[in-house]
Amino acid sequence: MHTPGMYMYSAFLLSIPCAFIDVLGFTCEEEQRHNAYGDNVEAVSLANQLLTESSISHLIAVTSDYLLASTEPFFKNKRDIHIVFSTTDTYMATTEAVVHPLLKRQSIDAFWKYLNFLVVCSCDCINKLMIQTHQLDVDVGKGVLLRHFSRWVIIPTDNHTCCLSTREVVFDNINMISKKNWSSRGMSQRMKVFSLLWEPHGRKWGIVESSSYLKAFPNTNYGLNGRTLRVAALEWLPYAKREVIDGEIVYTGVSMEILKQLSVTYNFSVNIVEPEDRQWGEKNHTSWNGIVGMLQREEVDMTSVPYAASTERTDVMTYSYPIIYSTQSGVYKKTEDKMKHWAVLTSCFKWEVYLCGLMTLFGVVILFLILEKVNPRQDELKHGMGVSDIAFLGILIPLHQGIAVTPYSSSSKVLLGFWWCFCVIITSVYTGNLIAFLTITKEYVPFSTLEEVSQQDEYVVGVGRGSYVELMLKTSNSSTLQKLWQMSRHSKMPENLSADEEWQHLLSNLFAGHYVLLLSGPSTARLMAERCDISQLHQHFLPAHSSIAFPRLSPLSQLFAKEIMYMTESGLISKWNSAFSPKARPCMDASRDTPLQFKSGDFLSAFVASAAGITFASVILMFERLMECFRKRD
Repeated sequence: MHTPGMYMYSAFLLSIPCAFIDVLGFTCEEEQRHNAYGDNVEAVSLANQLLTESSISHLIAVTSDYLLASTEPFFKNKRDIHIVFSTTDTYMATTEAVVHPLLKRQSIDAFWKYLNFLVVCSCDCINKLMIQTHQLDVDVGKGVLLRHFSRWVIIPTDNHTCCLSTREVVFDNINMISKKNWSSRGMSQRMKVFSLLWEPHGRKWGIVESSSYLKAFPNTNYGLNGRTLRVAALEWLPYAKREVIDGEIVYTGVSMEILKQLSVTYNFSVNIVEPEDRQWGEKNHTSWNGIVGMLQREEVDMTSVPYAASTERTDVMTYSYPIIYSTQSGVYKKTEDKMKHWAVLTSCFKWEVYLCGLMTLFGVVILFLILEKVNPRQDELKHGMGVSDIAFLGILIPLHQGIAVTPYSSSSKVLLGFWWCFCVIITSVYTGNLIAFLTITKEYVPFSTLEEVSQQDEYVVGVGRGSYVELMLKTSNSSTLQKLWQMSRHSKMPENLSADEEWQHLLSNLFAGHYVLLLSGPSTARLMAERCDISQLHQHFLPAHSSIAFPRLSPLSQLFAKEIMYMTESGLISKWNSAFSPKARPCMDASRDTPLQFKSGDFLSAFVASAAGITFASVILMFERLMECFRKRD
């Protein structure tokens, strides 16, 4: 039994098609307003049941101007559903007014809540409406929003003459209410609900049984329904490794494992696309090149490798859940201290230790002289210790040399014993440090901070084009980072290099020496693990989080965020990182197995000290000879 409200509802739906078609410019005969009245009541009843059991609370319906006044009060009384009426002239504006705020909200629940459509029209009219909506989705919804998150209930009025063009319809969730059996091309006695399903070779209408109205949109259970996503990729280890197998480009790595997990969860396939210029992305006025440019032009649906977030990039791309938290750093090739060979004998202690030692030596010599002068038995001694004897006494003991003359007084002997103990301790420590200094290579640290790098001119500063570090150096307000940016611009970088060629060029400069390369955290860790002759700055800078990137306001970023968060929190990404990252080389163990070999240069300072002693002794000898000559003349 039908209620008066139901007949009013059916009258509304029955009267829409002609007005709708008239506005579009199609011919519509007057008797179409009154035929198949019972069929429309049954169709409206099924539509109402579908809307209710599918928990649809917001609906966009197309109606004509002259029916709006008589039907709107009825729908206002329906508290369980909010219907937005739209004429054919205002349909696009109405839909755009819903789509734009939804994209800015970036909420999957809101997408499902507000993108519901009820269409009662002829098949030709519905096809045109689908084409318009698809174009809107491409222009505004990134080809994702309306395709995957909208739900449609359509009631064609020409059951016997036409059919929705299934080959051209890309929207996932479409239900049609009709007597015509679209799956078998026959006719049934009652209205039925058909759902447009995705098949391996196209789309096909399938009947939705009355007991399954709660699942009236079955395609919502299959993610992206086998869609192929375009994914931009370049090699960046360990996240993306490029290989050519049987003439086909294949990528492996952490990012590929993430994509595999996402494709299983959300039912899509991947088509890898490389940028023609093979660049990561540099900004030129308002446009970008490389992968970032492909996102800006919406030529791809997502990236394979994570990108660090920045203000400039946010204008053209959207990020998903972060998968990398890192800081940037600088690396340089290890070098030996140029002063090691010259200062090998003085490098064991700091200058303060040597100063205190000399002061102690002079103090002991003076004390010896005082003790010898105030010795009460001085008159009984035939030969006392002279100044030269006491000086040599203080110097020869630290050199582990014996002395020909010993003090005669007991007080001097006690002082000599303590001086001997002091010299044994100091010389033992000195000898141990000297052996360690000669046998173990001490790393020379030319600088530790970015400020020290910016204040020197011996090392050249390099940075990769299109990298996060370069972008931040360009736009930073820090005087240190600005100076580093100016220094990096002076480094010679050939033009028109691909990302791979540029990386090899940077590495060749780094391995040649006297070159500081500013890198991201993952790249720094990779180099440090592969090479033992690379050192890292003590200071880290520019903390950042990196995520898989999508075109700006793409709904895919929020759709994939939950699964990416699960992979991060469950440790899957950490596991893949460990599997694809290079194992650290045992640099310390390798040095222990290498036999020690000393070169003459390691003892250069000793040779210089000997030469200086010989020269000084020769000068003294010449002075003594001159004095002897003058004495003979007198």
